Amino acid sequence: MLTYDLNKSGKLPKYDYLYQCIRDDIISGKIKSKQLPSKRALANHLSIGLITVANAYEQLITEGYIVAKERVGYFVQELPEDFIKKNQEKKDSILNAMEKMQFLKKQLL
Repeated sequence: MLTYDLNKSGKLPKYDYLYQCIRDDIISGKIKSKQLPSKRALANHLSIGLITVANAYEQLITEGYIVAKERVGYFVQELPEDFIKKNQEKKDSILNAMEKMQFLKKQLL
């Protein structure tokens, strides 16, 4: 089951933070070509509202990271390798720039 600490969301809405966590796990390969938990199951697991998970899943669908199959569930889309590589390079670049500005890694992630 997907587990995220939504207390780290800061000023971001929880659905946006959840969306970013799942998206990052898909891009990094932690979640790859598999079925995601149902909205209700994930909401119960994370002790958050169903609407929060629904909004995060809708954003992931809109951006092409997951697909919804009616009466079956939500599935991670297989992403092209070059897409994954480009996104990882962007993330590394941002983290390096922030480290130069004296942020600690634990503050960033």
